[in-house]
Amino acid sequence: MNNELYRIEDDTLIIAKNIIDAIKNFEKEKKEIEEQEQRLREKLLEAMEKYGHDKWVSPDGTLTVTYTPENEVTTFDSKKFKEDDFDTYFKYLKTSTRKASIRMTIKEDEEI
Repeated sequence: MNNELYRIEDDTLIIAKNIIDAIKNFEKEKKEIEEQEQRLREKLLEAMEKYGHDKWVSPDGTLTVTYTPENEVTTFDSKKFKEDDFDTYFKYLKTSTRKASIRMTIKEDEEI
């Protein structure tokens, strides 16, 4: 089957260069946006801690920022449980089906 996204040659999947380049550009832009978002989140956290606010709502009501202070959580250490009680561990495993997906990784230092 041939189309503009990919083709098969000798049982090998060949993806069009423009698709590869577009995905790489999107991933690079996404990473930059996520870094900007993280910096903004850190500044908001700092301000909310400094001034003692636990909730802020934008004037138009479209954005709500809620401050959650540092706290302790209790989690289940399944790795340790498996090591300590191997037989019991397997009695509690549950199998489920996950939807098919793909994962893309782009090298940090590769220029686009």
